[in-house]
Amino acid sequence: MGLIALRVFRRPGAAWFAGVTAGAHPILVNSASQPYNEDLFFFFFAVAIWAFLVWFQTQRVRWAILCGVMIGFCMLTRENGVLLLAAMGVVMLLAGPRTLRTWMGYGIIALVTVSVVIPWTIRNYVRFGIFVPVASIVGEDLVEGNNLCVASESVLVPYWAEGPCPWVDEQRRVGSEAETANSRVPTAVRSDRLSRRITVQFISDHPAAYAKLMFRRFWTTLLPYDPRGSQHRQERIVLSLYWLLVFPAGLLGMVVALMRIESGRLLLGVLVVLNLLSIAAVLYWSDLRFRVGIDLLLGCFAGWAYAEIFRLRHREQQPD
Repeated sequence: MGLIALRVFRRPGAAWFAGVTAGAHPILVNSASQPYNEDLFFFFFAVAIWAFLVWFQTQRVRWAILCGVMIGFCMLTRENGVLLLAAMGVVMLLAGPRTLRTWMGYGIIALVTVSVVIPWTIRNYVRFGIFVPVASIVGEDLVEGNNLCVASESVLVPYWAEGPCPWVDEQRRVGSEAETANSRVPTAVRSDRLSRRITVQFISDHPAAYAKLMFRRFWTTLLPYDPRGSQHRQERIVLSLYWLLVFPAGLLGMVVALMRIESGRLLLGVLVVLNLLSIAAVLYWSDLRFRVGIDLLLGCFAGWAYAEIFRLRHREQQPD
């Protein structure tokens, strides 16, 4: 992240801040000793962003290939790695040169990404006879985060969806009895598809409740921690200190930095927005793992904001 901040803002202080806050992120430090994929995913995530920025500046094919490979690895680690490709597409539309070479480079990134993911997709189809691009968990996430149990709470109550829901259990029971089982299709895939249908029906029947859930997820994501989570007191103190250091300065820095449209700033800003929207649309967990990407990106903006503040103060202290 330090290299990304240095390339985007050209401020060594911003680079140091972004790098240190990324390396010291409480969730990444904790997940390094747990069976989670956060550290691996965000390594691919950061390298993909850095490779894209280098390619955008140099237009060399090898950087486009590296970027595509890293995005593919991101998607194989966690499906929302596709947000990288979407954000880069936005940058191409709003800040990219209108040249054939540039668009061919972006095409190479997209093609390489697909080439990395497609062997796993083919493997799934050959083995199970169904189309599953990477994994089959989106439906489970959707139904866990969007149901009548969670929707029954006030819009002013912090979002929390990690408990049991009798309504979901009943819908699954009814849906399972109504469908014909295919022995080749794994149970997890059948369950995920059923959960997806339940969620789609819930959103269709209760659009206002879904909008309320989106808003609750959004504002809960902006808190230092979920007040209804299971963190201990000392963990909440650490998370609060990290939030105070990164979040306010990061959001302010992002707003100010995006007043001047540059490819690097735009890419980081679009990724923050897309990650926030994906959380608001699907699910938010109180362990904060879904917010790590936002924190890392805001760390870049916060580093630039602090560097600018120190630069302006130093200028004011200079004698006329």
